[in-house]
Amino acid sequence: MVADAAVGNGRDISGIRPDRQLDHILTDDPGLRVGAASAELMPISDHRALLVDLDRASKTVLI
Repeated sequence: MVADAAVGNGRDISGIRPDRQLDHILTDDPGLRVGAASAELMPISDHRALLVDLDRASKTVLI
């Protein structure tokens, strides 16, 4: 099962003016839900860091 859980436009390359979405998180676990997601500017790369909170029941898994 694949679901598009994008939040906003999710663009992550290049860092200053993102123009495309490159990074993804894939799972086949239907119990996971996206709690929040963002693409954060990093000083060490022209790529943005993909930060995603995944929720399963009452537990949160941070990636």
